[in-house]
Amino acid sequence: ENTVWIGTNGGGLNRLKDGKFTVYTRDNGLSSNYIGSLCGDGDGYLWIGTPDGLSRMKNETFTVFTENEGLSNKSIRSLYYDTSDNLWIGTFGGGLNRLNKKSQRGFDHYNVRDGLCDNFVLTLEEDSYGNLWIGTNSGVSCFDHHRRLFRNFQTGAHIPTGIILDIYC
Repeated sequence: ENTVWIGTNGGGLNRLKDGKFTVYTRDNGLSSNYIGSLCGDGDGYLWIGTPDGLSRMKNETFTVFTENEGLSNKSIRSLYYDTSDNLWIGTFGGGLNRLNKKSQRGFDHYNVRDGLCDNFVLTLEEDSYGNLWIGTNSGVSCFDHHRRLFRNFQTGAHIPTGIILDIYC
């Protein structure tokens, strides 16, 4: 499609296509002009994480998801679309959310009570076994979503600093 999507800190969502920029803002239906993360899926949707909710865009039309639509927290920090057709949503204070796009059941929530090492989720990545690696404010969690089990690597015991900004598998 020869398109580059650019999330900005206050300037909304920018599309660069064929050498021309198009800017999308709250005025177009975006949840916020501050973009924290971007992710595409297999159905042609662009998912946009902002401090004021999760936006979904297709054909220049936006749908916004917040706590009213089932998210644990509207402040979205990270997004990841996995090989099992799940959209994973890392929130800033509300833990981890999962949208199973096949079932369209809504959002599942995971937080420290479920075994996640911290509710501030900064980054997400899937490994070759289908495990989701989650970088948080206090370490790394590895989630086996088939068994629904977390394995944690926390500050001090495993990792010298707790704030995990990115993971690559």
